[in-house]
Amino acid sequence: MRGLPAPSKENIFQFTGLPLPIMLQKFLVPEMLIKEITIEFRDYLSDLIEEGTPSFSGAVDLLEKLYSLNYCVGIATSKPTELAKKTLKFSELNNFPLLIQGTENFPPKPNPEILKKLSAQLYEAKIKVMIGDRKEDMETAMNFDITAVGVAQTSHTELELREAGADLAFPNIAELLNSFEKFRDFITLAH
Repeated sequence: MRGLPAPSKENIFQFTGLPLPIMLQKFLVPEMLIKEITIEFRDYLSDLIEEGTPSFSGAVDLLEKLYSLNYCVGIATSKPTELAKKTLKFSELNNFPLLIQGTENFPPKPNPEILKKLSAQLYEAKIKVMIGDRKEDMETAMNFDITAVGVAQTSHTELELREAGADLAFPNIAELLNSFEKFRDFITLAH
């Protein structure tokens, strides 16, 4: 693309989840091309989303469990909010009343601004825990002074998530569900 070297699959996997402009910087894309590539990619992604968006294995089961216990659940994402809403609309998570906060016009994770904005949407519900799969999620939770729970089923290991500030870490969502009482007791005691 545009004469730029293609990043390796390992690099793409490692940086997936970061805001696209930051990801492109990591790939050493010249600054003058980042905005143009970001716009093109998001247009392409918006069309691709309509074909369906898979969710993490176990995500539906975890949401069902959380909602059955009257937890209020929101999503803090590096995507723009409208793109995130569209992603959920075309996924198996579309039946859940998820509040969504994307990253627009403020610094991305690990800056806690995204959680401040999500918290404002949650009204009286107090954010007590952030479950995430990236180091930046753990750092964001620490910066917002809430419990961080890592799920290492993408590019970061349990150890990396713990080193980034995870109070608890699991290899995947299924293991979090298997240890749900430990998870619930921990977040209850932490607050």
